[in-house]
Amino acid sequence: MDTQLGLKFKKESLAIKARELIRACVHCGYCNASCPTYQLLGDELDGPRGRIYLIKSLLEDKTSAEKVKLHLDRCLLCQGCETSCPSSVQFGKLAIIGKEIIEQSVQRSFLERLLLNFFLHFITDRKKFYYLFKFGSSIRALLPDMLRRKLPQVSKEDTILRRDWERKDWGGNPRQMILFKGCVEQVIYPSVLNSARRLFRRVGIELIDVAEEGCCGALAYHLPNRKKALSQMKNNIDVWIAHLKKGMGGIIVCSSACCQMIKEYGDILKDDKQYNHKALQISRMTFDPVEILEKEDIHSLLNAPRLEPVAYHSPCTEQHGLKEKGRVEAFLSRLGIKLTSIPDSHMCCGAAGMYAVMQKELSQRILELKMKNILGGKPAVILTSNVGCRLQLQQLSPVPVLHWLEYIEKISQPAAAQ
Repeated sequence: MDTQLGLKFKKESLAIKARELIRACVHCGYCNASCPTYQLLGDELDGPRGRIYLIKSLLEDKTSAEKVKLHLDRCLLCQGCETSCPSSVQFGKLAIIGKEIIEQSVQRSFLERLLLNFFLHFITDRKKFYYLFKFGSSIRALLPDMLRRKLPQVSKEDTILRRDWERKDWGGNPRQMILFKGCVEQVIYPSVLNSARRLFRRVGIELIDVAEEGCCGALAYHLPNRKKALSQMKNNIDVWIAHLKKGMGGIIVCSSACCQMIKEYGDILKDDKQYNHKALQISRMTFDPVEILEKEDIHSLLNAPRLEPVAYHSPCTEQHGLKEKGRVEAFLSRLGIKLTSIPDSHMCCGAAGMYAVMQKELSQRILELKMKNILGGKPAVILTSNVGCRLQLQQLSPVPVLHWLEYIEKISQPAAAQ
């Protein structure tokens, strides 16, 4: 699909990149079948094909930025359309570019700007978010019902401000790996990181904590706020490279959204002469836990087969972003875990970063459909691998929602220890 750039976009680098991405689209429409918003709303402009046409029209000066903003804001950036696209259109990249162009053209409302700045400055900073979370938990009874449902209980494994896990005597051992803690997961679900440390130790791998790392940059990058995102990415690269040079085996990232973002550092910074090689090295040495554990002797993790039915929700970032659909499920099955079947398992749960806040009604409708499909198999527990999905699913789930690492550790412990 060719795009004739309008006069004001002729020399705009973002517009030129968008034109190249649009060119791959053949307008077949296969993408609409895997788009949650198109399936829900039935509007061509709320499907990938329609959004591509909107961006194309914007670049050709045929459509207002306000109209494009409306429909791009409704996009979950789940990338389900990429998985089903026969032409390999990189819709995720195109949508981000479209958002960047719109941010330069359209003034958001005061409330939108307030929310965006709040998320950028409080959620992605661990200490600020920690105190905010503790304060919110202390006034839970006063919060609106929607916020109460979204706010999880304070973990009993509250370790955000402890430093006794830091190690200073790292050697050049490839069986040592950095554990990325992120910003939200470490505060809300520290049990995930602790489970990762214990499970990896059982297969002979020590996970090391690095205090200087920060947010992976995903939230800022998708808003989009490229300047802040690149700053966060470069900070992490500088910190990790210094440790990886000692011979450590790589970086373990438990949350699939963060894992996808870090694996994309090399592509995002490919034109940065100072960081391109370092970013590529970081991307190549970043691993989802299953990439490592599936190659290990998992005898120490095995236990008697579990008879209780378990549902595994594969996040969009895992199956569409990381292209690892079925990988965790296969590993869980090897451990004797009985997985239920989930209809339309490729569909998003409606979390999508800030989407659940900025598009509350759509997010909730998408969640209701997802939960209906998950609960149809009558699972005793729901597993996932992304902190955002977990927060989203637990709103309506009558059964526990856990990270799969937590569940494996729980069921593989001796009965007396559980």
